[in-house]
Amino acid sequence: MNIDKKSYAIFAVISIVILAYAKFTDIQESKVVTQPEVVVDEKTKVTPVEAENKRTTPISGENARITEEMPVAVTKEALDEMINYINADNKEALARMALRGEFFKVNKNERVAVVDSGFLSSEIEVIATGQRGFVPNEFLVKE
Repeated sequence: MNIDKKSYAIFAVISIVILAYAKFTDIQESKVVTQPEVVVDEKTKVTPVEAENKRTTPISGENARITEEMPVAVTKEALDEMINYINADNKEALARMALRGEFFKVNKNERVAVVDSGFLSSEIEVIATGQRGFVPNEFLVKE
């Protein structure tokens, strides 16, 4: 299995950004914001419109698409190991992981089902092949 350097670099940069963002900010799930009802007078009632839910990250059970060509780790441990090797630019270790079958490649816009969504990563199933693995959430967008 051969994964190009550009895919590794994109994966590493986005992973670092997400980890830094999660460490230094308080990340909360998207919430629908509603305002209390406003009464202008006894005859006229004004109710603000609810904010539209603009969540793009899929949750468990939803279908999604992969945003970049990338490797998919077959276990959570393999995902952590793969991210460490990508961040250290250790291509030899990544090649050994590939030989052991610890990740497989998916193409951009590949349709997947989110089996179990987590805080930073999710377990997915590739709809076309049935293969399952783990990817960082920033590479998923709900359909």
